[in-house]
Amino acid sequence: MSRIGQIQRLVRDGLYYLTQHADEEAAMDGFDIYDVEQAILTGKIRKTWPKQGKFEVVGSALDDDVWESCVELLELARFAL
Repeated sequence: MSRIGQIQRLVRDGLYYLTQHADEEAAMDGFDIYDVEQAILTGKIRKTWPKQGKFEVVGSALDDDVWESCVELLELARFAL
């Protein structure tokens, strides 16, 4: 399975942690958790930082606005935004 596929599966299974920073940034841009989830489920990885286990994911929020965020894999079965 691709890395984005793994990340999307974790979102579908609710196995992620939205950091306070990510929540605040999303709110400032008019996004909520449902937009974040939708953007990841429709998104693609645009940039990677392999040593840190981080990925920039870009996708469409519920209103089709473009959303992007850095996703960090914490373990095999969880990640943080």
